[in-house]
Amino acid sequence: KTTLNQKQEMGSCCLQEVLDYVIEEIGEEDKQLLLSSLNITKSKTLENLEEVINNVTWPRLSYELERLGRVDIVKHITKRTLITSDILIASSKLRSQCAEDIISSLVNEPLIGDRSQVHYQYNENLYTDLAVLKATEVDRETNNSDREALMEQRLLQKESIVMKDLFQSDDEVVFVRAVGGMGKTTMLEMYTHKLAKRELNIDFPVEFVFFFSCREINLVYKDIESVEELFRFKYPNIFKRLTLTDLEPIADRILIIIDGLDELQGVYECSKKTHKRSTCTPFKLVFDLINPKGHVLKGHKSIASGRPKACDFLKRKFIELKELEMKVIKIKTVEVCGFKDEDVEKYIERFFNGDVAKVKRVKDAICYSNNLKVMATVPVFTWVICNVYGEDLITKPLNTCTELYMYACLVFLRKHLQGVSSKTYRTLAEMLDDVNFMECVYSLMTLSVKTYMKNIVLFTEKDIRKLNCPIHLEQSGLIVKYERGETKQAVYQYKHLALQEFMTGLFLCVTRGITPYMTNRELTACAPVIFGIHRLKKENDFFNDFFMRLTHLHASKSKIFTRIILQPYRNWKFENYILNNSLEIPNCMLNTDSDYLVIDPFMPECQEFLTLFHEAKLKLDCPYSMAKVANCILYTVDLRNAIFFIKHLNLKLKTPTFLIGSDSLIINMERPECRQFIKILRESKVTLESPYSTVRFRNDLELNGHEVEFLFSRLHFKLNIPLSMIESESLIIIDMKNPE
Repeated sequence: KTTLNQKQEMGSCCLQEVLDYVIEEIGEEDKQLLLSSLNITKSKTLENLEEVINNVTWPRLSYELERLGRVDIVKHITKRTLITSDILIASSKLRSQCAEDIISSLVNEPLIGDRSQVHYQYNENLYTDLAVLKATEVDRETNNSDREALMEQRLLQKESIVMKDLFQSDDEVVFVRAVGGMGKTTMLEMYTHKLAKRELNIDFPVEFVFFFSCREINLVYKDIESVEELFRFKYPNIFKRLTLTDLEPIADRILIIIDGLDELQGVYECSKKTHKRSTCTPFKLVFDLINPKGHVLKGHKSIASGRPKACDFLKRKFIELKELEMKVIKIKTVEVCGFKDEDVEKYIERFFNGDVAKVKRVKDAICYSNNLKVMATVPVFTWVICNVYGEDLITKPLNTCTELYMYACLVFLRKHLQGVSSKTYRTLAEMLDDVNFMECVYSLMTLSVKTYMKNIVLFTEKDIRKLNCPIHLEQSGLIVKYERGETKQAVYQYKHLALQEFMTGLFLCVTRGITPYMTNRELTACAPVIFGIHRLKKENDFFNDFFMRLTHLHASKSKIFTRIILQPYRNWKFENYILNNSLEIPNCMLNTDSDYLVIDPFMPECQEFLTLFHEAKLKLDCPYSMAKVANCILYTVDLRNAIFFIKHLNLKLKTPTFLIGSDSLIINMERPECRQFIKILRESKVTLESPYSTVRFRNDLELNGHEVEFLFSRLHFKLNIPLSMIESESLIIIDMKNPE
């Protein structure tokens, strides 16, 4: 006879494998003590221990085993099993739910309009490996600009990450950081999907994977009081019979993934409550979800993704936690850098799914344009390029990111508004004649600057209605609608920050209303867009027409006082901004002790200047006629910008010290910096300021014909005879077995 108060629910009882292990490992003496501690009296039925403890809950059983000193049994069970039937069922349900979810990919989903009009495939077939940099050295200050962060990637040789290596057994927290459109969300959703289907051969056990989007947290934080409520809200079927306390024994087999840190409401205002009724802030919820040493599932693993600035901000908070509470958390950073060149081709082929003509058209466009080749490494740009060139919307090459942003917005709006407007847009030019379309663009611009410059993530139906747009902006496809709380209040958010950044820059250029934002940190992020638009007006007739129509539309909406009194002042301030921020060479490039400029894109100020100079292509008064490239190992974009700057100003290049030998220049093509410098010389076609007129080769088999011809015909170098061929003053030995 048992004296247990009542039979427990079957779900909370131990699994058969747990009971079997307890019976196998416990001795006769401990068995009697265990029964006694469970208040079970002796009887004939006690010969079968399994039958007796079958209805004892795990918390009670583990507690009594630990009291008997059998921690070894408890430890083995928590490490090797799922303990109870409730946990086992919940794990199976969660795997099934994750495996069946349709993945929304950043590569195509945010830019998809009418799916019948686009080449859409499920991500499992379309997904292409991404290149990464394990960024142990990237703990640097960053802003939230896609462009600047893209330029700052110090990746000399890209390699595709094997998905199973994203998180490794000794990791606790992994931050996946990248600029917008690099494929962070796609990577994490695919990782979750494959974990659920047990398709990743990882070297550590994971039984539960919980995926949270910061966009979701923005919507629900007002109505919840704790992290546990957040779990119940997101996974109601999983937590019908479970609590987080039930999962604590197996916390080391739980992985929590948080996506979109940069989209979190008030992410940089962590100490400030953002709603009166809620005791939680979005930041606190996310911080607790990530923290493996906190009070939520202590010992769990976590992955968090976002733009560099947001990731670095959260990472600093964990470093501060270490200093305050002496809690050491192992943090790894993985920087996603888009596609390698060969993976761009794979993506294009999968995107068009066998349409040979379109595959060739897009590949040719990329092949013939170095700028497109650089931009195609960013997955979201690859999608845009495929859509723009795949549909014959434009045929000319694109020169800058600004142009690609412009065409991305137009292609995107064209797809979404086809079914809304009574007109069909056969070409992009036809869109400009539609008054409703232009009103829609103007409203999107206005809303962009109001939210972006104030770092506001969410806006309401009331904010949209104030714009009086004839087309509801949700129909534009650039913003997405959510319903928040029990009242189902409608809130909205821009789908992609990169396009919002372009719309913000476009508004500032059209209205020239830059004065209110001169001290705003986000203005720096928009600067490349502003300078790029300034250049586009001069070079792209289509964009100039588009821009002038927006300018006239803005004038028609302005009051007379604004047009006559305020606008001239705005024009003057805007022109001053362009002048003062585009014609000044940064101090880090000025060498006061010598007669040459120093070009070092590893210096943030130099890098930003070269980027802006390439985007805007403005005139520049340069006090020097010669330049020195301080670091010749450059990422593709930095190399392009440096070559453009040198070529545009027709600067002579100073010979780097690694090329200077005792009596001649030494060309060693095995050295990466040597290869890069020869490339800079050849592509910029400028003069080299050299102390010697002769050159000696080492490992010259690495040279190609173009480089040899350039060195001798363009730079007029003479070739030094290798010492191994000289035997005396008048005799040259020709030995073809000698590699030199």
